[in-house]
Amino acid sequence: MGNKSEINWQEIRSNYPLLNRYTYLNIASSGAISNMTQQTISSYFEDQLHHAAIHRNEWLAVIQSTRERAALLLGTTSDNIGFVSDVSTGMNQLAERVSLDKKVILVEGDFPSVNLPWVSRGFQIDWVNQEEDRSISISSIKKAIGNGGKILAMSWVQYSSGFTIDLEELSFLCKKSNTLLVIDATQGVGNLPVSLDQLQIDVFMASSFKWQAAGYGICIYYEKPELSEILLGRKTTGWNTLNQFDGALTSDNYQVGAQAVEAGHAKYASLYALNSSLGELEVIGYQNIYERNQQLRSVLSEVLTDIGMEFHSPQGLKNQSPILCVKATHDTFNHLTECKVMVTNRKDYIRTSVHFYNNEEDIFRFRDTMINHLR
Repeated sequence: MGNKSEINWQEIRSNYPLLNRYTYLNIASSGAISNMTQQTISSYFEDQLHHAAIHRNEWLAVIQSTRERAALLLGTTSDNIGFVSDVSTGMNQLAERVSLDKKVILVEGDFPSVNLPWVSRGFQIDWVNQEEDRSISISSIKKAIGNGGKILAMSWVQYSSGFTIDLEELSFLCKKSNTLLVIDATQGVGNLPVSLDQLQIDVFMASSFKWQAAGYGICIYYEKPELSEILLGRKTTGWNTLNQFDGALTSDNYQVGAQAVEAGHAKYASLYALNSSLGELEVIGYQNIYERNQQLRSVLSEVLTDIGMEFHSPQGLKNQSPILCVKATHDTFNHLTECKVMVTNRKDYIRTSVHFYNNEEDIFRFRDTMINHLR
């Protein structure tokens, strides 16, 4: 199915029952899961129900398969992939390994899971402000970096606007200035292409319940192998931190690299779900998904323009994502919800987001519902 001409989007859509109940344009909040993913999760619990952990070796094989699929998705090798439950966990683990005398650069208004772990620990913060159109300029980041020797932590795609930072340009800047680059890619991975082996990103993490269609409870965590030589020792540890779990409880027996974030028991059910969902996305083809999302986003943008909505998202072609925000009242959001048109409500705007399993009919129903309310 990876060949674009062979893709039956309607058939793919039928695997996501959520879309039978709602006009669902809310992937940036929580993505749909497929019938196959739900069945895969159920099969894991069925196995545990009847066999406890007798088939643990099969579970471990699924973890390795998931690691390899996540590596394919991110354009790296499986040795660089670990799993945590969410970005908040991954970011806090990382912040624990950074000396408090290190300056940290954050973006004002970025998602709290990115900013709060650094703020709450008392790091000295240099803030980068978003522009008036809610874009983030590389020149502002460059100014904050200054002579380097800092950490820059930010989202690839901004949750509140859909603005997408140029990772290639950003990583080149950070590498040149000896600045560690940490990216929350939750709003990007699964809908935008990325190849980490071609970039200079130090830590890259993405929760899997949105665009990866895997449900809650798992987050892909990438870390450059050499980072363990730069940062402080780990404080969040467990039996799985050890290379030999019944060996010495000393740092020379600790795992290093991305997989060292997996301190305790694996999140088996969530890993089964992610293995299943990524397998489905691979069959469709990641490039096909990206092109499909671009097409749907273009239709959505045209529709919003035609009905005279004021955008709350930057409109530059270079920094687009499948997230689009427009000015709207809470009454508008309530009307959409009553009509089972699902979007996100954010103060004085609503956030829409499309993914490959959406179609133009979803967008047109959203348009018609908006027009009926605005009359």
